[in-house]
Amino acid sequence: DLLPDYASELGGAAITIFLDGTAVQSDTVFCRFGELNIAATDILMTSFKCTVPKLTPGMVYLTVSLDGVNYLDNSIPFQIVPAISLISISPVSGPLSGQTTVSIQGTGFVNSDRAYCRFRNTLVVGAIINETFINCISPPQRKVGAVAVEISIGDNAAFSATNLEFKYFSDVTISNISPRWGPRTGGSALKIQGAGFMNSTNLMCKFGDTQIQLITARFISKHIIYCNSPAFEPGQVPVEVSLNGVDFSTSGRRFEYVHSAEIITVSPTSGVIGGGTDVIVTGENFIASHNLRCRFGENEVPAEYMQSNKLKCTTPPGRDGEVVISVSNNKLDFESSTTFFRYADLPVIGMVSHRNVSMSGNSTVVVNGVGFTGDDSMSCLFQYYDELAKKNVSQIVMVKSQNNTSLECNAPTINPGDALEAAATLSISRNSQEFSSPYEM
Repeated sequence: DLLPDYASELGGAAITIFLDGTAVQSDTVFCRFGELNIAATDILMTSFKCTVPKLTPGMVYLTVSLDGVNYLDNSIPFQIVPAISLISISPVSGPLSGQTTVSIQGTGFVNSDRAYCRFRNTLVVGAIINETFINCISPPQRKVGAVAVEISIGDNAAFSATNLEFKYFSDVTISNISPRWGPRTGGSALKIQGAGFMNSTNLMCKFGDTQIQLITARFISKHIIYCNSPAFEPGQVPVEVSLNGVDFSTSGRRFEYVHSAEIITVSPTSGVIGGGTDVIVTGENFIASHNLRCRFGENEVPAEYMQSNKLKCTTPPGRDGEVVISVSNNKLDFESSTTFFRYADLPVIGMVSHRNVSMSGNSTVVVNGVGFTGDDSMSCLFQYYDELAKKNVSQIVMVKSQNNTSLECNAPTINPGDALEAAATLSISRNSQEFSSPYEM
């Protein structure tokens, strides 16, 4: 018998020949590979070794001489295989902790029970997939950097010459994901903070564990990357990062998918340019958090959570005109309303139909001016001093009818005590919050 029963065309491999029914007769022992005679080494009574010479790939017959003169009549087929040639390695990098499944492409990978990969000076067992692919698990390393990768088939002493390198990088960790939740429709630009990030072509984020989605990441620094969340059903999913598309972090950070916020109504729908208008927004899926926001056009303000279908925002300063109102649960992803918010100066009263009205009410006052909306959002504010209560009294009434320059208000009933008349003022508003300068009645 002999072991192994094949060798590379490059030669140099040592094979062991085992004798059965005979014994070595002298110290001069030879192996004959085809027509080439090779002196044996490590000679024992029933075994010795021979170094395979360079030969053309194919089958040759091997016989031996136990006395240096006569060769045995029987010969054994011996396979000369093409030299191992390494073409590529994938992935080309992995973490210092190792355990990366590395696929090496090449030629000359014969079917054998044994294959070995050597990463610098560390030997690991490989698996021959077919004649052109071998898989190996990368061993741990202490230092970041590139190491040479070599292959041996059947004999871990004869390794292929190679220019292939495998680069070790520091293990990636995630310390924080911001925001911590986003809409189930995806599209949230997640800021991921951690350590060990590199600007590689295979930098990516993995969302989920059973249902997995891979997303290309955007490199910012070794501590910050960005990933856009894919669509997912509501619930928490794990998020991990990879530098090579194969090995992912194991930080255990999670991102929560929630139902998108929806706006149903906005009230009021107008306010002054200087801001400060309290706006009530009703809708669905609002989340009580410090990230709850309203946006008026491009200007963002904190929102006050009232309940899951109601919140309040105070308008920021704006410019004359209409802007879109949007709401966000995470200060990042905004859902817009179909209703616009109108910024404008306060309305101005030019004149009224009569300045004297009955204290018993039922008097209609026609007001002319500028800045009217022409709809039912306008209101009138009557103010007077109550002598009995010793305080100022304010009453707001909605308008009866109006256009852009004129409106009608019903004066309310007032009780100024024993006085036969009382000084009063009239102001008008587009939202029942900010009123025009008072007009004396």
